[in-house]
Amino acid sequence: MKLQFDSFSLFSREDYANVLKTMTAPLRPYYSPMGARLRVLGSGAVYPRVSQEHEGAMRVLWGLFSLWAGDPDETFFRDVYRRAFLAGTDPASPEYWGEDMRDYDQRFVEYATLSAGMILCPDIIMADMDEAARGRFADFCFEINRHTIPDNNWRFFRVLMNVALRRLGFAWDKDRLREDMELIEGCYLGDGWYSDGLNGISRDYYVAFGMHYYGLLYSVAAADADPEGAARFRLRATLFARDFLCYFDPDGASVAYGRSQTYRFAQIAFFSALVFAGVDALPFGVVKGVINRNLRYFLSMPLWDNGGVLTVGYGYPNLTMSEQYNAAGSPYWAYKAFLLLALPADHPYFSAPELPLPAQPSLHALPHARLLSQRTRTDTLLLGGGQGNGPGLAKSAEKYAKFAYSAHFAFSVSRGDRDLVLAAPDSMLCFCIGGHYFSRTVCESFSVTDDKAVSVWSPFPGVRVTTEIIPSEDGHLRRHTVESSIACCAYDCGFAAPLSEERNDLSVSLTQTAATLRTDAATCLAECRGMAGKPGYITPVPNTNLVAQRTVIPYVCYEIPVGESRFETYCMGEWHAR
Repeated sequence: MKLQFDSFSLFSREDYANVLKTMTAPLRPYYSPMGARLRVLGSGAVYPRVSQEHEGAMRVLWGLFSLWAGDPDETFFRDVYRRAFLAGTDPASPEYWGEDMRDYDQRFVEYATLSAGMILCPDIIMADMDEAARGRFADFCFEINRHTIPDNNWRFFRVLMNVALRRLGFAWDKDRLREDMELIEGCYLGDGWYSDGLNGISRDYYVAFGMHYYGLLYSVAAADADPEGAARFRLRATLFARDFLCYFDPDGASVAYGRSQTYRFAQIAFFSALVFAGVDALPFGVVKGVINRNLRYFLSMPLWDNGGVLTVGYGYPNLTMSEQYNAAGSPYWAYKAFLLLALPADHPYFSAPELPLPAQPSLHALPHARLLSQRTRTDTLLLGGGQGNGPGLAKSAEKYAKFAYSAHFAFSVSRGDRDLVLAAPDSMLCFCIGGHYFSRTVCESFSVTDDKAVSVWSPFPGVRVTTEIIPSEDGHLRRHTVESSIACCAYDCGFAAPLSEERNDLSVSLTQTAATLRTDAATCLAECRGMAGKPGYITPVPNTNLVAQRTVIPYVCYEIPVGESRFETYCMGEWHAR
């Protein structure tokens, strides 16, 4: 089923509501008889089917709770969920959400959704509950206090649930709330930035659609009980907002970086939360521009399957880039972007004109994220790739350790290490050793300033690399020093240029020093400077790139001798498909 959004404007509250309704309407046939589970087919996950079906039904509520809160007379899908809230919280029901709950249970993630609903529209949730049903509901909500959960953004799920329980006069856990708030404070890095957990590793979109989003919800829900904490979260969001603009291109595309890219336009949920919380970090028109352009960017892509279900993927359905926690209903976390619907139709945001992105510096260091923001004439990039996310995350190196991440070229993920076309190593230095291909996974050390990023890393035992990434007006220079006990070769690869699905649109220019590839969408260059290299290009296997099903990547291949070698590669990507 092809969902049509071409005719939608994005101005009034009704406009945003119509977009949400259009995306949600196709789901109606997939709900269980009592509405507590969403049974869509698709990818599996590390948690059981009951958790996957619960997750799908709950994540849709990120949009519906906001829709109902902003207009209490709105009845869209309320007939489904009035049964779901009763059945899902009743231990005697076959669709009970809490069966056999354990420590670290995936279902605790959806406590954030439910607590948001309890804050936004509690009367709608409990409209059909008698005293006994309200008791069962409160007991289910309290269950999260009886278990251990991870030391990261999950702690906010319990914070919000205890705040919601307190607001509604139910039993809540004061000690848990204090403990969780202390851990969240320990994740704060300064200048508006968090890490997603005390280990300090994850500084990605979870800072925006996780830590800040929940902090802004807290600032509204707990303003009376904890005015100092509410003010602190609002100040931090204000500090973060201008840095976060670096992740968005003036035409609406956002830089694909890190895990959980299948949540797509959840990337703008932070800006929606700013509006909801009344934080004037940016003018309404600027926020509206960022939100609208990003929504149009994603809504122009084939994100839905033939049944109208939002798929796992990014620019198209794609399991290659998914994580082990991406079930069929997981992508509906994107609905967090609709929090602004919780505002009334006469809120000044909805009458504000859509403004362009404010002028941004061409270079801006983001030391807490270990990235260097760069804006060229045609693209928005994050350079450096100085963090990782541990070996347990699927495709971690591709999501965190590339030299450059682009709003338009996105990134590619590997489908194997026995051939360069399987490795698809765009924006990476890839070593061929013993018939296998190895790139950067983590950095031994990393530093970033306003004009370069420097890292030390090892792709393979016996090979150590120091890389300097130095941005220029339209691209960046990579300066590598390699100390190797192995004679091998290394491919310094540029951006992955999209190929047309309709025709052969590739034009290739190979000289002694450079590979230049031109397609309808872009021109990409990889050029050796200094030490001689051999330019070339590859056409990776399909479905490796996040936004283009077929791509082509330029490279320069260098012979790496035993001992020390130095070489430089200039990479550029010019986007002309506007």
